Amino acid sequence: MLIRAGGVKGAGSKDRGRRERPRREGSGLRERWESVIRVFRYSRKPGGDEYALFLRVVGLALLVVGGIAFIIHLIATVISGAIR
Repeated sequence: MLIRAGGVKGAGSKDRGRRERPRREGSGLRERWESVIRVFRYSRKPGGDEYALFLRVVGLALLVVGGIAFIIHLIATVISGAIR
């Protein structure tokens, strides 16, 4: 990495004058979930762990919605008298 008067080589103009935010102490799932939220809030490219957690949450949500729809379907079928 080359150091120049303007900063580190390859650093974009929008990166000049910005300090890095200190990392907050967090634990486990909550820290990873907050990092997923930061991905959407600041529109940065997610890492592998964040993306995997996001897919897991979306998958579980779809599974729950599908299960509820199936139960409603069964109840409606029983009420209509199709199953005896």
